[in-house]
Amino acid sequence: MYQQWLAKQILGFCGTQSMVARWNQARDGKCPNCGKQEPVAHLKNEMVAYLRKWLYNNYFYPELAYWLPKYILLRGTKKLGEFPHLSPEMKTVAASQDMIPWKHFMEGKISSEIFKL
Repeated sequence: MYQQWLAKQILGFCGTQSMVARWNQARDGKCPNCGKQEPVAHLKNEMVAYLRKWLYNNYFYPELAYWLPKYILLRGTKKLGEFPHLSPEMKTVAASQDMIPWKHFMEGKISSEIFKL
């Protein structure tokens, strides 16, 4: 599911049920999992929630596990270094990561500073 979500985000198109319902009148535009309307935000929020849970369950550095999902949800509209209350270690990571465009981050290009944490 992550690969599917990533491809949709990078391409700037997300084939949600709401979108499919525009093409296929037999579809109701609702999420097959929860039954609520499924616009882009619904799918994105759901997948980021899964990522956040995975990060915490796999003992990821806590501050990264907290900030990365927020960074992803903002879709490159805010730099990681612009988030408030970052620790000195996280400020170093953020400054380094901010040199990499958001789209490239979503393609898997991450700062070597992240590995130091």
